[in-house]
Amino acid sequence: MKKKFKLTSSLINFLIHVEGYTLAEIGRVFNLSRERIRQIKNKTTEKD
Repeated sequence: MKKKFKLTSSLINFLIHVEGYTLAEIGRVFNLSRERIRQIKNKTTEKD
């Protein structure tokens, strides 16, 4: 049984900064474009 993960900005930040993945690598795993990954990543960080 496959585990399902919700792709959040926190998970993206973890994958980039701790695990060292690029936006393109994350996009390939989740079948999303780099731009879409960037939008999700910036979703909560732009709230001021």
